[in-house]
Amino acid sequence: LERPRAPYLILRPPEPPPSLSRHVLAANTFASTATIVDLATGRSTTLDTGDDPHEVAVSPDGRWGVVSNYGPERARRYLGARLYVLDLPARRVSRVIETGEYRGLHDVAFRPGHPDRVLVTAQTSGHVIEVDIAAGRVVGAIPTPSQSFPVEARTARPTETLIA
Repeated sequence: LERPRAPYLILRPPEPPPSLSRHVLAANTFASTATIVDLATGRSTTLDTGDDPHEVAVSPDGRWGVVSNYGPERARRYLGARLYVLDLPARRVSRVIETGEYRGLHDVAFRPGHPDRVLVTAQTSGHVIEVDIAAGRVVGAIPTPSQSFPVEARTARPTETLIA
């Protein structure tokens, strides 16, 4: 065999630190699914996640993924009220959490310092909710000033998440 001549470049993805997920999670909005990709093997698994899955979050330890359900839409209001909790290593839906009156679920982020809690914007109902994914229930809700598109941001402090 002939050795390749320079210049050439071999790209290899860096090994993720042990604290990071070895999975990528993507919401497939128009297909009503989410796809988990195992970075070590390249294997992908697609799971049903109801009408209009919108945003995803992966737990700091890489074990759990959460998919927010934004739709369906009726009269320009999004009625999605489900969070799909995914067991990423097992590549399966672990549980579906109903959020009741909190609808149009959009942004989702794990609450800093609380690996079993997520903060979710409920656009249609105009709230930010806190959900305990281990217990499978909403544990708190804060009304937002409007029903416009919410914006989520992380601060430089690891214990803060801002949602406006």
